[in-house]
Amino acid sequence: MNNSENIRKIIINNNKNDIFLIKKNLIALSRLMIFYMIKLLYQKKKYQVLIIFYKIYQY
Repeated sequence: MNNSENIRKIIINNNKNDIFLIKKNLIALSRLMIFYMIKLLYQKKKYQVLIIFYKIYQY
């Protein structure tokens, strides 16, 4: 096994770790957004929550 193969393996493993971390962060972010929406609903700002949902589903 030569040096460039080792480097390639390290790069691939780092990318996998980065993707895993990004997924974890997205899950945390989505949970935070859901919590924020529930909070808005409790404050009787249903219209605002609907606008946020609409903006998310536009992407």
